[in-house]
Amino acid sequence: MSITARPARGTTLRRAGASFAAAALLTGTLAACADDGGSSGDGDFRVAALLTGTENDGGISQGFVEGMRLAEEKHGIEIRTVGPIQTPDETMQQGAAFAEDGFDLVIILHSGLADATPKLAEQFPDTQFCAFWDEDDDVLAGQPENVCYFDPEHQYGSFMGGVAAGLATETGHVGAIVGMDIPLATRQAQGFHLGARCVNPDVRYDEVFTGDFNDSAKARTAAESLYGGGADILLAAVDSAIQGMFTVAEASPGRYVVPQYFDNYDAAPDVVLTSALFGLDEIALEIIEDGMAGSYERQYRFTDKFSLADFHEHADKLGEEKLAKVEEIREKVLAGEIQIPDENTIGAAGSAATIDPKDIGC
Repeated sequence: MSITARPARGTTLRRAGASFAAAALLTGTLAACADDGGSSGDGDFRVAALLTGTENDGGISQGFVEGMRLAEEKHGIEIRTVGPIQTPDETMQQGAAFAEDGFDLVIILHSGLADATPKLAEQFPDTQFCAFWDEDDDVLAGQPENVCYFDPEHQYGSFMGGVAAGLATETGHVGAIVGMDIPLATRQAQGFHLGARCVNPDVRYDEVFTGDFNDSAKARTAAESLYGGGADILLAAVDSAIQGMFTVAEASPGRYVVPQYFDNYDAAPDVVLTSALFGLDEIALEIIEDGMAGSYERQYRFTDKFSLADFHEHADKLGEEKLAKVEEIREKVLAGEIQIPDENTIGAAGSAATIDPKDIGC
């Protein structure tokens, strides 16, 4: 099998740092009027983000907004957010509203809505539109110049979450709950599975796709099924729906969750084993600063910003030897000795099961 991995951009690691109620989108309220969504600074540069969740969802939105706030504090720019944005119509409406209000950069965080990016860019050539997506280079070449995409390559962090889970599991059974079966989400679960097998070749793995990143009831039902089937550690490839997973884990002794995007320990300290982080705050800051300098990249790919959050008291589940193994694996990934596949290889459900971990350097 041919395994594809992207070259690393560097070796710097960061952790994502630690409200905004969902806007009444369907009433026709314009995002440009949502003054409570952010704060203004003294600078001329204005940045808006269309969130997949909310500013305090414990997921990608919260992680990314932390970076926007860093830019606000550092450069005095104006930032605004609106969310959750869940449909193409909402994306077009809210993106257009910000562009018409003169925002310099509009960011679309829902990877399933990235198709709106070139459409908005064509309508509003004076605004830069940047979406969470990994676009084919040939396709990107035919899109307006005011389009850019960014990809946290989060299968790297998910892989490390799987390493931790594979070493910590007591039942020999782990799993994942995924919001949608799309490559940029599915690769997270597959990366987790591959990471678990890297250190525990006999580990059992199951996954459930709920069809929604924010529906806590669906995530709760999926967690009940997976925990009930014997899994003791689950990856959360969802946004605010993670609350449903926490509820089930907290009622089931010995059951744990590995959140992503943002360190969720404070939200559920008894059950958060660790969190898989992708440096979203750094990513947001880099894109914004590039915009201020007028030097956007057309496609950003970040393979060096992943990390695991502190294990806190759950470090005892691994012990010193296994914690050292986690660090050893991370260093091998950074050095390119372990090659993490991209979504072309692990973007489909079940794809990690077809890969021999030895083929990627485990």
